Amino acid sequence: MQQLISLLGEENVTELKKKIAELIVEQVRSDIEDYGEYLLYPPDMQDMIQDAMSDVDKKVSKMYKDAIIEINKDYINKMKDYMKQQINESALRSKVLDYATRLKHWGNEFSKEYKISQELFKILEETEPKKCDS
Repeated sequence: MQQLISLLGEENVTELKKKIAELIVEQVRSDIEDYGEYLLYPPDMQDMIQDAMSDVDKKVSKMYKDAIIEINKDYINKMKDYMKQQINESALRSKVLDYATRLKHWGNEFSKEYKISQELFKILEETEPKKCDS
């Protein structure tokens, strides 16, 4: 090897080593591209990854949806509690009764207005002041 270095010069030997390494890398690349069988065939892997991501997307979407529903339920319950506290004031009570009655007449039994009116009537009923028998 020392004789080769002295004959070609150290710079040329370095260049020769680089060329040999590039030739080996190119041959390996060519062999991989031409090889017809894979342990893990890339298109199959892509389909499997897409299926997995689809499953993840469905599960995460459901988790977010459930969380939003839970937050909405909590908010609605807090609003109902607040309304129950405030509704005991007689002037407000008559306004809520009037509003619920109008909502009931505006919609049919499947409309949002009707459903809201039913919730309001339920709250009014739950907060009905107790009459004292004397």
